[in-house]
Amino acid sequence: MDRIVSLSFTLEDSKTENEYDSKNNLKKLIKKRLEDTNWRLMSEGIDYRLGVLSGKFRVYEKEEDLVKLIKNAKRK
Repeated sequence: MDRIVSLSFTLEDSKTENEYDSKNNLKKLIKKRLEDTNWRLMSEGIDYRLGVLSGKFRVYEKEEDLVKLIKNAKRK
């Protein structure tokens, strides 16, 4: 495995016809669901093409990375 462990995802959005809304809604949902985990959406964000959304999650395993996640969560 590489230094960074990531997981790709792809899904179809059959409800929203607007690219901006699709990407924004999914981003909000992912952030909320992953808030209490050590997984995060990677900085490249979410791609949209022809109603298909794709992106990558990243896991944080190192102690210093986990400390940063906890500090960021406390700020909110």
